[in-house]
Amino acid sequence: METTKASEPQVMVEPRDSLSDQKIDIKILNLPAGAEVTLRAKLTSDSGNVFESFARYVASQNGIVSVMDDVCHGGTYTGVEPMGLLWSMKPAEGQRKGLRLNKRDVSKPYVIHLDVFKSIECSDEAILASVTFRRHFMGKGVRRIPVRAGRVRGTL
Repeated sequence: METTKASEPQVMVEPRDSLSDQKIDIKILNLPAGAEVTLRAKLTSDSGNVFESFARYVASQNGIVSVMDDVCHGGTYTGVEPMGLLWSMKPAEGQRKGLRLNKRDVSKPYVIHLDVFKSIECSDEAILASVTFRRHFMGKGVRRIPVRAGRVRGTL
């Protein structure tokens, strides 16, 4: 969690370092009951292109948004989609059309920056909380071994 005071909104991502196919739990805490917030996930690809996704949520009576359990009311996806912020990423505004998010170097994780904004306004002044987390493509201790035998090329 990253924040300055316990009473301010906090964003929690568990685990902060995970494998790319592992579910993560994203929660926003200490919101006013019924508050509308927008979440933005953003990353820079290995090629230097920026991708992002958005999701709009309404805080519970306890002042919590749980991406794992709550309904997304708009953005780049809708409904209950625990991993929606990741699978719905699109090229950010100003990026070339038709870009695809693909991983060139699987030994390095994607670093994802998650911002929580007041309502639907996505400006620096409207940021309530932020956190950075990583999505790895290789587990600890896994090695890539190139294979070059005759005409056979590959990686184990």
